[in-house]
Amino acid sequence: MNFITIADWSNLITLKWDSFMNDIHKFITDLAYSQTQFSKPYFRKNNTSSYNLIRAFFQYLDMIVLDYYYLEFTEKLLGLSLLYILMSNIMGNLDFRLLKEKLCFTIDEINRNIEFNVLFERFLFYYWELRLEFLFEHIFYVSFLIDSQFSINPPKLNQNIEDHENVQF
Repeated sequence: MNFITIADWSNLITLKWDSFMNDIHKFITDLAYSQTQFSKPYFRKNNTSSYNLIRAFFQYLDMIVLDYYYLEFTEKLLGLSLLYILMSNIMGNLDFRLLKEKLCFTIDEINRNIEFNVLFERFLFYYWELRLEFLFEHIFYVSFLIDSQFSINPPKLNQNIEDHENVQF
């Protein structure tokens, strides 16, 4: 018997998100999203933005599993919480890193994120039969890593070789 892991849950979550994005028109008829053009973030499209998104998602996931406290949480809800934070940053137009500098968001930023919360709640209920409030504790836990920055570009091989050659012991 193979037990489902956090990586398995996260893979399934990202697949379901892409399916949700394909059917987004069903879920936004009463939201401001239906009035505007917005880019739909996909994890598995054959383009650079999807590659960067899924890579960032799994790099954040790697950071989560490096902290042994993650074992106190539900793996599926951790993956959904990570999705919420990433998509809120992309679609909700809230940059959590700016909160430390601004101390508050503008009314437009908050309203835009309320719309996103409604949309995300629909995703949670339609695919997982969950409510956003079930994620709050997990979102709080996952949010500690939101300041982390990742390099999407692979390191240059020649530069790394030169750096290693110059190391002195």
